[in-house]
Parts: sequence; structure tokens; C-alpha cells
Amino acid sequence: MTIEKSAQLSADADAAADVIERQGWYQGSLQHPVTGAVCAAGAVRVAVDLQVKYGTPDWQEAADRYNAVVDALRAQLGGWSVPRWNDSAERNADEVIGAFRDLATKHRPDEMTETHL
Repeated sequence: MTIEKSAQLSADADAAADVIERQGWYQGSLQHPVTGAVCAAGAVRVAVDLQVKYGTPDWQEAADRYNAVVDALRAQLGGWSVPRWNDSAERNADEVIGAFRDLATKHRPDEMTETHL
């Protein structure tokens, strides 16, 4: 992974945590239709503007960024499906936010060594 992609992943993971802190956390679907609270995958979707960019030339970049964060989070979770992990009965908002913050820290270029790139 290049330093630029790592920095983007870090920023997107932090942004996903910010989305949950701002809009609230949800289980069972991407986004609550009334409150706007989001699950982990929904937070990434909002953070990278995936829905907003749908049908535009920027959509593929947003989709690639979405996939990068979700794939890295899945790896961090030991292979858990992100939606299944998010929707586990014992899960809570602080754990989801914490997972995104940890992911952001791990991929922040100033925190990485050459072996991680």
C-alpha cells in the first residue's frame, strides 16, 4: 500500500468514526430511515460519499475507498464480516468507533514502518 493510500484509508476510517459520533450508531441495516444513525458499513459509505457520487465520474474512487476501509476493518477484526460484527448483540457504539479509530491510527503514515507499506 502506498503512503498516499494509507493516509486516505486512515482519514476515511477517522471520518467513519466521526459519522457515528455525529449521527448515531445503528444495527440491522445501513442507516435508520428516521434518525439517520448508521452501522459500521453505513458510516464508511457516508464518510466516502459513496451514495452522493453514484453515477458520477468520482463514483469508482469512492467505491475503492469504501472497499479499502471495509477490507482493512475486516482484517483487523480477524476476518469477521463487518455487518455481522456490527450487528452482534454484544456490540456497542464505543467498540465500533474504537475499531475505526484503531484502524486510522494503524494506517496513519507517521505511525507506520516500511514493513507495513
